[in-house]
Formats: sequence, C-alpha cells, structure tokens
Amino acid sequence: MHALRLVETARPANRRRSRRCALDRRTTGRVRQGDRLHDCVIEDVSLGGARLRFDGPPPDGGDLVLEHAVAGRFPGRLVWQADRVGGFQFDRAERALERELQCVALMVSSDDTQAVRRPVP
Repeated sequence: MHALRLVETARPANRRRSRRCALDRRTTGRVRQGDRLHDCVIEDVSLGGARLRFDGPPPDGGDLVLEHAVAGRFPGRLVWQADRVGGFQFDRAERALERELQCVALMVSSDDTQAVRRPVP
C-alpha cells in the first residue's frame, strides 16, 4: 500500500500552483526528446508537473514527453534543472479529468507494482 505525502509548497522559490505529492516508492519513467530517451526517477508530481531525477545528463530543452508505463504520456518541457534533477512542466491538458487520472496512476504505480504486472518469462 502506498503512503502518499503532500509536500508543502509555501517556500518562495517554489512556483507550483498546485500541491505536489512525493512518491514513496521508486517510480521510473523516461523523457523522450525526438528519437532520444532519457531515463529518470519521478520524485514528486502535481497536476502541473513533476520533479525528475535523471540517470545521466538531462535533455537540453525543447518539446519533450514524459512517458510512464501506466500513466501514459505527458507532453511538456523542463523549466529548471540543477545537476541531474529537473522540473518538468506539463503542457495544459485538453481534458482536466484525464490529466487528474494520469497523475493518480503515476502516484500509485511504482516500479514494485509494475514488476508484479509483468509476465514472467
């Protein structure tokens, strides 16, 4: 069972408009930049974006897509980065409910739960 934690965003440096939720278990994804893929760990998520920790150098900008096996695709862009961590801002969703359900799927689908769902060879 997941224990989701809302993270306080009252600090002046934090510009998020919606509350973010820290993920309590390792949840990985990848950011697609054209034909290139950048593996990452999703550290927290809100309706507007996510904090990502990259395995290598982060993408260098432009239109990107965060991909997750269960939650799907989140088009957007990196709006800040420090070393291998970056703030990924989601593009505005056409349907708000669909984005909310994607974020919930991201929050409850850790790598542990994905391993259980994968067929055993």
